Amino acid sequence: MSAAEDVLGTLVARAPKRLLEDLAAVARNLAANDRQRPELEVWLTGGGQIRGRIISVTEDTAGAVAMLYVGGQPRSPSVSFVRVDQITAVTVIDASLLMPALVADKPA
Repeated sequence: MSAAEDVLGTLVARAPKRLLEDLAAVARNLAANDRQRPELEVWLTGGGQIRGRIISVTEDTAGAVAMLYVGGQPRSPSVSFVRVDQITAVTVIDASLLMPALVADKPA
């Protein structure tokens, strides 16, 4: 079995909100270890798309809002705030980030 089949065989489809929340948790862990946050592309109900790195998903009075880092410099980043209910699809650029981490001392 190839590595791609291993990754694809473990993925579970999720609604955009749940997926973004899960990726935001992964992003916090990666950022704490000086690694890049997950890159993704969100597709909007109006037909547009935004590509960036997930930072967080928070609840607001209007509903859930995802914050994406879309460019700029560390001292002056550009971010997009996207209402999650306006997202129809999410493309995860590296889906292996959705796999549960392997525990080294876990029996095979």
